[in-house]
This record gives sequence, structure tokens and C-alpha cells, in this order.
Amino acid sequence: METTSQDPASAAPAPSAESEARAVDRILYIQTADGLGLYMRTGPGTNYSKVNSHTMPNGTALHITREITAANGWTWGWCTYQFPGKSTADSGWACLVETTTQAPTAAQSAAPAPEPAPAQQETKPAQQEEPAAPLPEEEAPPEADPVQEADTAEATADDTQNAPAKAAAQAENAGTYSSMSLVIIGVVIGVVAAAAVLLIATKRKR
Repeated sequence: METTSQDPASAAPAPSAESEARAVDRILYIQTADGLGLYMRTGPGTNYSKVNSHTMPNGTALHITREITAANGWTWGWCTYQFPGKSTADSGWACLVETTTQAPTAAQSAAPAPEPAPAQQETKPAQQEEPAAPLPEEEAPPEADPVQEADTAEATADDTQNAPAKAAAQAENAGTYSSMSLVIIGVVIGVVAAAAVLLIATKRKR
């Protein structure tokens, strides 16, 4: 909605409706309890339309040049303020009930705190898969020692050549053992025969 500034004289209410506005010259600071600031209106009352959809924030210094007291006892002041997005200032009435003569401290900043920017999610780079570890190679069997193989072959050949001699020696030993066994058997038989003869002779003498 397009609004235009009103001349202070034309904006003042009629004396029959409210008490006549009086000329003042003072600085007041907006300090609302809810922290939302004050609207500027086209007349000294909440029944008048708003000059702008934005409020004048807490801590704003208002140069009051005229004051008027409404029927409900609230005091309204004529002031000028340049709203955001506009190249010129607007004039209108502001309720002075929630204003103070003391300048705001640093903690009571006039401008509202900016909304925090949405947190950006940190994008982590995709983790590259590590290559699989190579399988261990099978160890090759140790190379044969040619000297050791030659010694083994020579030993095998010697055993082969000596086999007949060993067999003959074993046979000779076996024959010797057999002869000795026969001798022993003959001796035993002779002893037994002699004992038998002796026994027979003894019986005859009796």
C-alpha cells in the first residue's frame, strides 16, 4: 500500500475529538517490552492505519516535535523515520508510552539481530577404496644341489655293486651257523647214547 507523508498540521486530530497537540522538541528512544518496536501511524491512536508495514526497532531515537494525549491517556508524538527500502523518510505518530529518555546500551541494540545463515552441511569427499593387497606368491622349491645328487647316486651304485658280496657273506655265515649246530647236536646225541649204555650195564650187574 502506497503511503504519503502528511503535513504535521493536517495530521493533528480535531480539538473536539482529543486534546490539542502541543509543540515540543525532545529526543526519546523506543524501548518496548516485547522487543518488537513501534509502528508509525497516520494518527494518534491504534485505530489509525500504519504508515509502513515495518516497525521502528527498539533503540531508535525519535525526534518528537509535537505531542498529543489520546482519550485513553496515552501520549503520542509526531516524528520522522526512514524505513528500510525507502529513499525518503516518512512522518507520523508514534505511541510514547514505551519510550525512554535514556539512550540504549550496547546490549539494547536498535537494529534486530540478523537471522543466522543456515548451516552448510560439510560435504566429505568420497573415500576411495584401497586396492586389495596382492596374494603372497608361492615360494619356489629350492634348487637341487648337483654335488649332493651326485653323492647320492654314487652311494646307490655302490650299494648295488656290493649287494652280491653281502648276500654271499650272509650265506657263508648261515652255513657256518648250520655246521656248528650239527656238531652240537652230534655231541648231545653221543652223550645221551653213552649214558644209556652205562645205565644198561649197571642194571645187568645187579
